[in-house]
Amino acid sequence: MSSGTLYELTGIHASLMDLLYDEDVDQKELISMIEEMEGEIEQKADGYAKIIKTIDADIKAIEEEEDRLGQRKASLKNRVKWLRQSLEGAMRFVGKTKFKTALFSFNIQKNAPSTSIEDEKGFLEWAKANRKEFVKYKDPEINKSELLISLKDGEVIPGAELKQTESLRIR
Repeated sequence: MSSGTLYELTGIHASLMDLLYDEDVDQKELISMIEEMEGEIEQKADGYAKIIKTIDADIKAIEEEEDRLGQRKASLKNRVKWLRQSLEGAMRFVGKTKFKTALFSFNIQKNAPSTSIEDEKGFLEWAKANRKEFVKYKDPEINKSELLISLKDGEVIPGAELKQTESLRIR
């Protein structure tokens, strides 16, 4: 029997299994062919597993690089923040808040207005009673971890059920 793709092997295997019900076919020869086919499928599975493991390793390396680059990005942002603060402090100290050089223009100016609330809890209570437009309400969310615990404990909850799925694991 020649080796084909996993898809082809699966189709051939299904056809051979159908032939098990045909009384005109030599059952011993058919079983031998099925066993050989299963061996080829196992070889294909090994190949797939090797590819999956390689890709998983690449994914892990990419994630680690993302973490490293994220840390580098945060470090650079902190450096820029420190440099800006140092430059602004020096400009304010010498009283030179606006000037130009051959390359850049420097100016300390007012930012857009923003809010500042010292006691958010107290403000929320006041706003609920007096100015409802200052309050945003979020939609409630289902606490699925608590729901899972209750369902595992055998509790019957309308509209929810315990679901068990299967997936391929390669070790």
